[in-house]
Amino acid sequence: MNKRYEELFGRPQAELGGQFVKDVVGEANFSTIESHLREALAGREVSFLYPMVLPNGDDRWINVHCLPDRDETGRIRGVLALMTDITAQKRSELAMQQNQLALEEKRHELQVLTDKLFMVQDSERQRIARDLHDDFSQRLTALVLEVASLQQHPPRLPELIGKALEPVCEELTQLTSDLHDLAYQLHPPLLRHAGLQAAIEDHIHKAIERTGLRITLKTKDLPRSIPFDWSICLFRVLQESLQNVAKHAKATEVLVKLSGSSKGIGLSVIDNGKGFDEHDKSGHQKGLGLISMQERLRLLNGFLNIHSRPADGTKVCAWIPFQEQTP
Repeated sequence: MNKRYEELFGRPQAELGGQFVKDVVGEANFSTIESHLREALAGREVSFLYPMVLPNGDDRWINVHCLPDRDETGRIRGVLALMTDITAQKRSELAMQQNQLALEEKRHELQVLTDKLFMVQDSERQRIARDLHDDFSQRLTALVLEVASLQQHPPRLPELIGKALEPVCEELTQLTSDLHDLAYQLHPPLLRHAGLQAAIEDHIHKAIERTGLRITLKTKDLPRSIPFDWSICLFRVLQESLQNVAKHAKATEVLVKLSGSSKGIGLSVIDNGKGFDEHDKSGHQKGLGLISMQERLRLLNGFLNIHSRPADGTKVCAWIPFQEQTP
């Protein structure tokens, strides 16, 4: 027994000499290694690895190599054992395996999320195609027919032509406005040219006109310059949140907060609607819009929190942290 063996069991060699193996390593450890020792005593060379619990309660991984100890006549008189403490290596291997499992789980989550985002994208494209075909296309066809009718049967008096064209002009004006709104939903031009606050103010104004909600905006300590990818991310959170309020919340008032600090920038949307049960995974939380918001923020190292209770409204909070500069 060398010095390291004494340290491992916390007993001097004088105490260990002459003891039964079971009394030194403990009954639980002995039950694991007994069969291997008997193999060595039977004349076979044996190697094995086993987790050992020391008397002080410490867990160690021990690699053991045993071979029979023979006298000059070849008779087996005992066992020679080389014990190597590979705890650090084993712990590294286990940590690597756990990290690998965690990585596989993250990859699976990312794949599921990617699939859902493709569903969002396809759903949005289908909606746009449906709007263009069922709404804009039909309205344009009606205008073409109306103009063709005027062409075939023009008013007898020239001064009546303007009167006959008034409905056509009105429909063209409305069609232009609706196309502008559709383009705005896809990508608000103010966001790039005037910044996040201006785009949010404009969107809130349009939402008030469209829904009748009382929406208040409060801003505080916004940085002069906000990266465009941050702006589009927070704008989409606002867009999706207000859309959910209008569709589901049955709210009358909404408070939007946009604030900055030395650590990052945040957006919150708070309504006084009916709320929902946060623990009910079958409802609001599983919407594809929410998944899209979460993924946008994740890509910027940000996060999204939703707090809600039935009959007590909903609060959506998005946060994007500033990245620490590497010296």
